[in-house]
Amino acid sequence: MAEPAAAAKSGRSYGSASQPCPLKGDADVKVMVGNESNRPLDGIVLRVTDANGASTKQTTMKGGVAAFRGLCAGDATLTTDLDAEQAKAYQPLSVPVTIAKGTPAKTVLKLKRTELAPRMVPLVDGPEIYAAIGKAISGAQEFVYLTAWLLNLNVSLGGKSLRELLVAKAREGVKVRILWCDLDIVMGHVDPGMENIEAVEAKGLTNADKSHNIDVFVTQMHDLSPWGEALQGLATRYENRPVIIGSHHQKTVVVDGRIAFCSGCDVTADAARSSNWHDASIMLEGPCARGVEENFVERWNAEAEGKASLTVRNTGTPPSTCQVIRTMPGWGFATKTEIKDAYLDAIAGASKNIYLENQYLRHAEIGAALVDAAKRGVQVEIVLPQLPEEAPAGGKKIGIETRLGIYAQYKVLKPLSDLKVTIRSPRERKPYVHAKLMIVDERLTLIGSANGNGRSMNAKADSEIDVKVDDPDFAAALREKLRKSPAAADLVPHDVVREETISRITAAEISAIVTAATPPAPPPAPSGGGIGGWFVEQGRKVEQTFNELKSSSQTKIASLLVGTPAECRDRLVDAASDFL
Repeated sequence: MAEPAAAAKSGRSYGSASQPCPLKGDADVKVMVGNESNRPLDGIVLRVTDANGASTKQTTMKGGVAAFRGLCAGDATLTTDLDAEQAKAYQPLSVPVTIAKGTPAKTVLKLKRTELAPRMVPLVDGPEIYAAIGKAISGAQEFVYLTAWLLNLNVSLGGKSLRELLVAKAREGVKVRILWCDLDIVMGHVDPGMENIEAVEAKGLTNADKSHNIDVFVTQMHDLSPWGEALQGLATRYENRPVIIGSHHQKTVVVDGRIAFCSGCDVTADAARSSNWHDASIMLEGPCARGVEENFVERWNAEAEGKASLTVRNTGTPPSTCQVIRTMPGWGFATKTEIKDAYLDAIAGASKNIYLENQYLRHAEIGAALVDAAKRGVQVEIVLPQLPEEAPAGGKKIGIETRLGIYAQYKVLKPLSDLKVTIRSPRERKPYVHAKLMIVDERLTLIGSANGNGRSMNAKADSEIDVKVDDPDFAAALREKLRKSPAAADLVPHDVVREETISRITAAEISAIVTAATPPAPPPAPSGGGIGGWFVEQGRKVEQTFNELKSSSQTKIASLLVGTPAECRDRLVDAASDFL
């Protein structure tokens, strides 16, 4: 949106109470009002009042312009009249203007954002979470940022589908940016002749946006360690399909840098029904939202190749009671294990009680810390699903990777069960417990996307984002909502012994793993001379070094597969703990 010529020459800033705006023309005067991102704002009422306050004319912004007719020459005041919702987003404006006879002209004013006070709100189960996200997106004035693992654009968020909301806001001039995890390979939905599901959905969304304000980048993991590469290759050959064992697992929404959501909840049809799915999220306002926005901007600028870079708009200082923490594997980022460290520190510091809900509890260090806490008299309560969601219903055979994960959880829960720690699950498989949270001493809360396993905690496979809240009022509000959730209505003791039974593997399966652990011979490296040959040789040396590391990993895998099936299961679970 261009500034008036007079402003460009003088360098004056219109919209400041210290500098009158020249509104020339006593017949036709147009005022354009936008935000700091230059998006024109409609629906705002503007008033022009003469110096004596005797005469007032008002009009409403439409099409980015407010037109005043029949104004008299002289000094006056231009004022915005904001309704309740507009006042939440922008500061009111009242500036002196000079109305002079002459050529009709325009002037441009920019409204400054109203900064929200720090606030943290717990949200439990899909209906409440989706309604809050939908309301925030509906009120967006400048931008909406989403990080997604599973994302169903057709799910309703407070009356409109996510697709409808995003397209509508884009038409208004709001910038929408989405980092969407490529789950085709992670979930095994691979057809070499087809585009991935997320790319197809992203293309449909951007095609529906005729304003070109929606931009989507589908992300995929890479750069695993040699050991991770070896396990990934083993899984690929055993499953006879491409397998990726790392993903961006973060689930966040940022609106205008002023409101953010950090969640364990994906946007799916399952999670939309609290009778079907149990989840939890946190809504952050004002400076509290900054860390979630910083995470998105850092990831977008690093991952979204060919896309315009972003800057963080929220410059507030979060209170010490609110801290955004992450798990970040390498992948071009600084490795972070902040969530694991926060869990271990919180458990070690517990003096009264620990309440934990999670989809999985397979992390050996966290399990050992909970055992120590129980032994020193801390009351520990754990809520988990009966079985992981990837375990098929109806007694069908459970995949070997899922069984190894179940056995990893058994190894964590058995010592806790022996200490009579309370471990419960919903009587039926639904609502499925998908929340990822811990409350310590009724004061400290950890909540977000991180599961209680090596994938989420050890920075070798998945990225995650949580919020650490040190506030007894927040903890009490979250605990009360959890008590009222359908998931809490019929909890029964978790069957720990069954986890050992159903996770057993057979000698035939061990034999198949041994066969899969032997990779095919690599194709011969190309040869060449001159400078091209030199580059080929250097590349061969780098590849040889990496292959030597992978070869040692293959040898390590072979060493795990000796002995009884039970012994092999133990060794496989311990060796693959970063990825289960």
